Amino acid sequence: MRRLVPSKLSVNFINELALEYTKQASAPVIKQRSRWMLPTLAACTLVFCGTTFWKVQSAMSNQKTTVSSKTASPTQTRSQDEFFPVSNEGRLIRASSGGIFDSESGPRERLELDFEDIHHWRNPNTATDIRIFTPRREVIMIPIQTD
Repeated sequence: MRRLVPSKLSVNFINELALEYTKQASAPVIKQRSRWMLPTLAACTLVFCGTTFWKVQSAMSNQKTTVSSKTASPTQTRSQDEFFPVSNEGRLIRASSGGIFDSESGPRERLELDFEDIHHWRNPNTATDIRIFTPRREVIMIPIQTD
């Protein structure tokens, strides 16, 4: 890698680059929008709002508002708040190369991996599910074999 030398830059390269830039800047920008985009967006918004309203109303009607004459003991209250782990899952979201670096033991490639860990907990007494999404990044240096 150290023996590699970049080629010299052409004198006309900057002029060609400026000419190409002016061609791109002067090109007309055509904004094409689908005639269905706005009505589709409005319909999706209405469906989302309607579904959310329906779920909130059904959850409120399912709540019991009766008060018991007996007070709950601390052990009964604590058992209702217990969550148990159901599953843990890790998903690879993105993988990219960070380039090649020289190290004391030879050239290495840097890989950047973005994960999303999903932890699922459930309370069997109240049927409450909690999912926690945690982003995580790992950087790995991989040795490259050279001749």
